[in-house]
Amino acid sequence: MWEGKYDSSGKRRDVDEVVTTRFDHVETIPGRNDRKGANQLLLGDNKAVMASLPGEGSGKIDLIYADPPFDIGTDFRVRITLGHGDRRKEVPTLAYRDVWGTGAGSYAQMMYERLVIMRDLLSDEGSLYVHCDYRTTGLLRNMLDEIFGPRNHVNEIIWFYKTGGLPEKLGFGRKHDTIHYYVKSRRHAIWNPQKEKSYVKHKYGFSNVEILEDSAGHYTNVNCRDVFDIPALRGNQPERVNFPTQKPEALLERIIRASSNEESLVADFFCGSGTTGVVAEQLGRRWILADASRLAVHTTRKRLLGQRSSATDTGLDMRTVKMYEALDSQTLAGVADARVRRRRPDGGVDIELTGFAPSLEGIPERERADLEACAVQSGLDFVDTWGVDFNPSNDGAFRGQWYSVRKAGVPLVTVSDRANGHTGKTGTRALVGVVDVFGRRVTFPVEIAG
Repeated sequence: MWEGKYDSSGKRRDVDEVVTTRFDHVETIPGRNDRKGANQLLLGDNKAVMASLPGEGSGKIDLIYADPPFDIGTDFRVRITLGHGDRRKEVPTLAYRDVWGTGAGSYAQMMYERLVIMRDLLSDEGSLYVHCDYRTTGLLRNMLDEIFGPRNHVNEIIWFYKTGGLPEKLGFGRKHDTIHYYVKSRRHAIWNPQKEKSYVKHKYGFSNVEILEDSAGHYTNVNCRDVFDIPALRGNQPERVNFPTQKPEALLERIIRASSNEESLVADFFCGSGTTGVVAEQLGRRWILADASRLAVHTTRKRLLGQRSSATDTGLDMRTVKMYEALDSQTLAGVADARVRRRRPDGGVDIELTGFAPSLEGIPERERADLEACAVQSGLDFVDTWGVDFNPSNDGAFRGQWYSVRKAGVPLVTVSDRANGHTGKTGTRALVGVVDVFGRRVTFPVEIAG
């Protein structure tokens, strides 16, 4: 029960009418050519996203992983480093909001509507994994029973970890999250049993069992249990991307392997830092990611760009990614300048990013003064990625053949990062795309004079 579940006459409320929205195709990140279409990364409210998926409809998704807000009642912020040396400055910025205007009732209605739509998007072979903690596990379990039917509840999975959750004056330390696993149909659901190590004190006394050994001792391989003992991420791990609530790749790998096959379509509509898409791609699955947080989508995009082996590769070692933005979410990053630095003997050119003046529209007043001072010192410190499309098309989408990406621990993208013009010839026009540290983008043409 929650406030808003029934109308004034006591009738059960249906999902509010889903208003579709138009999404602009803003960028294509080139990868392998694939006859079955590109992956999709969308910025916008996921209720509208799910009703407006470009090229996808109901009943086509084989696996949805949902890691929604936990009804904590706070804003989650991250600290972004600008500049270096004497200019080094750390500024907080909003990652996402977990605050609900009318309390638990509005949170419950938000989740109910989205879970109903997710059920309808699943194929007959499809599965849904809903990640939560002690605050909402009971609510969501009962809600999912209503939506899917209790028979289609497969597991209440406990993800056990050893970090965080220090005990207060009363009670035990909180060291687990809960993941509710439901299927559209028990008869048709994709299921690939996964194995894990079960350690034994000695290797004697077992018949018809293969006993193996590693540095931790003797073990057997058994089917995975519903308690996942997978370490949470720590600050010094390479896969960490400085986004709150980021989940480890090992957790998503177990889920994706178990409930999808190669070329299955996997989706995450609360994608956060993009772990679902990264792992799905590594395992040969197609994927759709979406989030209402611009910083989340930018973090995911940057993580995907980081998959290329060098900054000058012509394509990622992954399937092509198409990015879309809802019209009501589009904002301008600022104003940027670039120039042709030199022409090469082969007829190509080098393009240099020479200036950037960030837009601080929408930045909270308490943070704006520090940011304005940083912008005066060096606007280029606000650039997080930039790239060049040497063959721009007429549809307005940016297709970068070259990117420069701010690396972890490196506080800026320097002007010494220059685009080597693989196909940019004199007498043509190139398109430069800049994305700032907040995930806002600006594109502009650069003339390559003859």
